[in-house]
Amino acid sequence: MSQGTFFGGEQTRCLAPRGLIKVLDLDVKIEEYHSKDHLANFPLGKVPCFIGDHGYKLTEVTAIMIYCMY
Repeated sequence: MSQGTFFGGEQTRCLAPRGLIKVLDLDVKIEEYHSKDHLANFPLGKVPCFIGDHGYKLTEVTAIMIYCMY
């Protein structure tokens, strides 16, 4: 079961969480930030952002990294 979905692009703020997910081989799906799913869950279009498997939403880099680690 996936931990959730990370939405981000090539912005500098998105590189650390994206790298953490790939290096640690976390079970997190990575999607681009302009997808329909992203805009449906985050209408303000903030990046980076994360939605957990139970609908838990995060929009700050540090919060996303800490949540994915545990």
